[in-house]
Amino acid sequence: MFLPIFDFENFTYATAIHMKTLQCLLYYVKTYVDNYPETLKCAFVINAPFYFICMYAVVKQVLPAIVVQKIRIYGTDGWREELLKWIDADVLPAFLGGNKTDPDGNPECNTIVSV
Repeated sequence: MFLPIFDFENFTYATAIHMKTLQCLLYYVKTYVDNYPETLKCAFVINAPFYFICMYAVVKQVLPAIVVQKIRIYGTDGWREELLKWIDADVLPAFLGGNKTDPDGNPECNTIVSV
């Protein structure tokens, strides 16, 4: 089981409507749904801008209900508390509201977080 966190803090409207972005998003969603549907524990989308929430309202229509039920979307508020309900603070990176830092004290945990 995995629990991905997608941070959309710098996701601009221009990026959101770019055809390559949409193709990439659809490719990853289709790949996941076709090959790994039961491996998702929960997925978090944090710092989601309004237009992303609108786009998701359309995209979720083609997703299986079991997947839609596992996706949590948050704007800029409320997600830190919710993440701590699912992930122990000692393994959650500090920049996401946990206690984990890199050995050098970096709260972004660049040695373990995938970008």
